[in-house]
Amino acid sequence: MELYHQNLVGYACQNMDVEQDVYRTCRIDRFNDEIGHELIAHNLNVLEGMIDYNIAHGLKMFRITSSLIPFASNLQVNTINWRHDFSAQLARIRDKIVTNHIRISVHPGQYTVLNSLNDTVIERSMLELEYHVDILESLGGTTNSKMIIHVGGIFGDKAEAINRFINTCNTRLSERVRRHLIIENDDRLYHVEDVLYIAKHTGLPMVFDNLHNACNPGPSNWSEREILRRAFATWTKEDGRPKIHYSQQDENKRMGAHTYTINAETFYHFFQPLQDLSFDIMLEVKDKNRSAIKISVLLSNDFKAAEKEWSRYKYLVLEKSQNAYLEIRNLLKDKEHFSALGFYKLIDDALLLKEDKGSQINAFEHVWGYFKKQASDKEKNSYKQLLADYKKGTIDRQKVKNYLKKLAIKYHESYLLNSYYFNHEPS
Repeated sequence: MELYHQNLVGYACQNMDVEQDVYRTCRIDRFNDEIGHELIAHNLNVLEGMIDYNIAHGLKMFRITSSLIPFASNLQVNTINWRHDFSAQLARIRDKIVTNHIRISVHPGQYTVLNSLNDTVIERSMLELEYHVDILESLGGTTNSKMIIHVGGIFGDKAEAINRFINTCNTRLSERVRRHLIIENDDRLYHVEDVLYIAKHTGLPMVFDNLHNACNPGPSNWSEREILRRAFATWTKEDGRPKIHYSQQDENKRMGAHTYTINAETFYHFFQPLQDLSFDIMLEVKDKNRSAIKISVLLSNDFKAAEKEWSRYKYLVLEKSQNAYLEIRNLLKDKEHFSALGFYKLIDDALLLKEDKGSQINAFEHVWGYFKKQASDKEKNSYKQLLADYKKGTIDRQKVKNYLKKLAIKYHESYLLNSYYFNHEPS
């Protein structure tokens, strides 16, 4: 099984496995130049760490957070010339992005409304779009680096709201904004046929979101293939390869809520009939980079990449089921007949199992084995006490895992620290 034809797979904004991965901001009434410079420096360091991670893991597509420069579009609050003051750091990040051919994008938030009845809101929205283009251009973005927005509200008259959006795009947006702007179907108000109509009358490309379409299908009820055929026709050569947004419904939450991780088998059934089409895939999912790696390996069916993945997942699987752990180990012994879909199906199924104390303890003991010979007597006694408390049910598994992580850091066990074992709590 091989589906791969150079589809880029990306994720949005945050990374679960970069230590310094939290962007910072502050209340608007506390913002000043000193605090602003401190926040921007921190946020650029976070971004650079994520770009370094993406390079190391072969991820060529990434959405950059709108929070990178706090209050950047509010010119009365933020008067910092950030493109000048941070030019050296921006240039370093830009060089990494450009050299490694990473396709970047941005997604302004819900308050960017170009069809508002309030002209002040439209003016602020246009400033927000200019800021996002500043981000893209500062980091080496070209016309294939896209800025995604939704159409906006209905305000009592959908047809008039659509016309107002079209008029704003055609008469008020700068050319630099239009070069990057694309429009996405949403999950409540504007379905794919609405967005295709707007694309036709503005010349802006459409990006298709599969879960939004499931929530809010158009009246023609087109197949996903037919929607993609029509959406991709709105893209020009200068826009680059068309992209889609892909996510899966969390069955335990409201309609439109994203899953913790992308289920490989579900994705396979979505992608397999579309594999002759050329498009990039932005995943919208809670485990971010992990699903991006998963889908990249699924598409490539790369055995060596799967072995690296196993090193990250193995103790998560072991704490759920030793049988699944052994089954995956056996699967990886047969390189000639390797199936990435089979590999991830076993992982996905195992991680859905309920907590089993015996399996948890088995995983604890395997992880403890990395440092039990060098641990001090105090550390050995602490571990034994934690294990006994877990067996009695007076503490949860996370307390034991937190202690094991502390030891892994102390004894520089990079194999464990690079795994997903210590940081996997679906919510």
